[in-house]
Amino acid sequence: MTYKKYKMKITPTIVTRYDNKGVIIKCDGFNVSLFKENETTPSDIFDVAVGYEILNNSIDETIQLVKDYINMEEKNKLNQIK
Repeated sequence: MTYKKYKMKITPTIVTRYDNKGVIIKCDGFNVSLFKENETTPSDIFDVAVGYEILNNSIDETIQLVKDYINMEEKNKLNQIK
């Protein structure tokens, strides 16, 4: 899927997180790779876990989170220029 000038590759995976006691938790989630226009190397790679970054094991929810992330990154870049 493409959003603005980024192509996103979203792959289901098992994500490791820590609970509030420091215990390792294995969660359903997604691996996200973001590619800038016409580039083959990802500009950003991160995982999102159900119950942490997203509420449900949903590709639609993950896509919305990635869109929000891209929008915030663009906003931060604009603020740094000012």
